[in-house]
Amino acid sequence: MSIDTTNEASIRNAMERRDVPDHLHDGFVNYLKYAYMPGDALTAILSNDLKKTFMHADESTIAGLHAIVMFLYNDVPGNAWGSPEKAKAWLEQVRQERERERQEREREQEREADAIVRQYGDPT
Repeated sequence: MSIDTTNEASIRNAMERRDVPDHLHDGFVNYLKYAYMPGDALTAILSNDLKKTFMHADESTIAGLHAIVMFLYNDVPGNAWGSPEKAKAWLEQVRQERERERQEREREQEREADAIVRQYGDPT
């Protein structure tokens, strides 16, 4: 079952449970929740590029590859990793979702402001 990628605690708890190296946690959260492209090693892992993973990863990342793959396979939605195309599509999907959320927050703020104006009158 996939984690809730909109919930940072859910992502971090899954990484802790799988023993993903600590120094990768922020990169995974930023990628999964906020659609920030991670560094070269994590991008290679997400893209399923073993050669580039070994070219760019530090020793602790290489030592943690089993835990990382278990985290990806068991906890991360399949459309978020596995090829460069999937990683790119994930980033676009999350960016669009965040933009919709931002627009909805703005609409809600406008509705609240309109309600205040209706209740108390226009201060101008």
